[in-house]
Amino acid sequence: MKKSTLAVGIIAILGIGYVGTAWYTGNIIETNIDSKLEQITEIANKYQDDFTVKFAYSNYEKHIFSTKMHLTITLSPIDSPNDSINLFNDDITIHHGPFPIAALSKGCLTPQMAWIDYTMTEQAYPELWKLADNKPLITGHAGVSYGQYLTVALANKAITMTNAQWDGLDGKLDLSEGNYTFESNSDASSIKSTANLDKFVYQLNDKSSISLNKLKLSAQPNSEKGKINYEISFDNFKTIMDDFDIQGNVEVSNVNSKGVIDSNDVNMDIETTFDKFTFIPTGKYSNIMSQVELQKFDFKQKSVVNSTNTVDGSTKSTIGSIILGQQNLGSTLLDLDFKGVDKRFIFSNINESYSYNSDASSNPVNTKVTLNKFNFHNASGDINMTANIDISGVDSDDLTISDIDNINALQFSLHAPFDVMARFAAQMDNPKSNEVTADQLSKANQTVQIMAKMFLSGSDAFVFNNGNTKGVFSDIDFSKDKDEVLVNGKTIAKDEFLNNL
Repeated sequence: MKKSTLAVGIIAILGIGYVGTAWYTGNIIETNIDSKLEQITEIANKYQDDFTVKFAYSNYEKHIFSTKMHLTITLSPIDSPNDSINLFNDDITIHHGPFPIAALSKGCLTPQMAWIDYTMTEQAYPELWKLADNKPLITGHAGVSYGQYLTVALANKAITMTNAQWDGLDGKLDLSEGNYTFESNSDASSIKSTANLDKFVYQLNDKSSISLNKLKLSAQPNSEKGKINYEISFDNFKTIMDDFDIQGNVEVSNVNSKGVIDSNDVNMDIETTFDKFTFIPTGKYSNIMSQVELQKFDFKQKSVVNSTNTVDGSTKSTIGSIILGQQNLGSTLLDLDFKGVDKRFIFSNINESYSYNSDASSNPVNTKVTLNKFNFHNASGDINMTANIDISGVDSDDLTISDIDNINALQFSLHAPFDVMARFAAQMDNPKSNEVTADQLSKANQTVQIMAKMFLSGSDAFVFNNGNTKGVFSDIDFSKDKDEVLVNGKTIAKDEFLNNL
């Protein structure tokens, strides 16, 4: 037998095998299409409570190497199911495995049971087609391996839109090319999504705009419903505010945030940092306010919501520099722990839709708040404060302490030299100067001392000397079980101390 004949025979056998495998895969897809869409629907609805996601298909056509159908994806808000959003409404082609040419052309060399190459059609989205210079705005692909692992990748073309809608207003939209991915195994125990976008600019007019550069986002739902591991960063964010009580330009650079959040109960473990935040007042405020700049910001927040409608957690925040106009006011550090804090103290103003367990036990719960350290530092020194308070019997209706006896323990320490406070006050009064003069510091020092003694001299809790240092100082150790209070090194009867507060 000639070698050429043998080669042709091998190719023919492989070709027949491939056709048979492709046809078999097409039958599997047809048999399982309904159950797979149900599974995807379950995944889409499992990790969020805001929308009901629905998948539907029509015009199903199976061929040897591919299957065509029309796919529709709708979102219906839970609180208003009649206001559905048509997220996707277009034709797709599913290429049969094991080695779809469409997958190989994308560099995917692993066997794929099904591969979808998608190109937005002009018929389905005529307006978006025009925006992309008569080209498909969205392209992408999706692959399902024989191990049932799903990968989805989408990309958008850069567009400029002069009549973009944002919150009911017309403006200009400038969007760069971007890409987005989604990966998941069959039981949704491992899901990951990413987004990358170089530029997003929306400009309503010369006085109102939003821009975002180099956005990177990754999110991976936790096995517990509602929990999401996330990481987000962007190089620069700018906005011009003209519709608020304060007019001005805001810019934030090199932002990074990562952690775990829970959209249901606002459980979280997050850290957010940025290099610089700048606010420049404009309009009528430009003459009465100075530019504010925060540098080297780091914020960490942990919180766990208990079944008793209380929260345990911690907060730690640092700011490297606070700059007002030309003055560097100083740096700050806040380190706080809390336990048994009523949920409404923390979340009622942050998230109005937070869940409050009305069936939770009404038994008294101790609330403990510990200020491990507050520090403010400037060129004249440091202000330091620590505190620890243990309270029981907080009224659940108005969140107030009904009786002083509800305070089980209180420790408080304050060290605030007048020199530090005077420098801060003098800098606040002279934001257009780089430094403050000795005369300005002297006058500010006198004013600070007068004000402090005017408001605090009647209380045993504060003294104005600590050795050779003048300032506001306090050291209190209060316990419910003791009849006396240790105040600034002296023992005072509890009733006398409370009367002089």
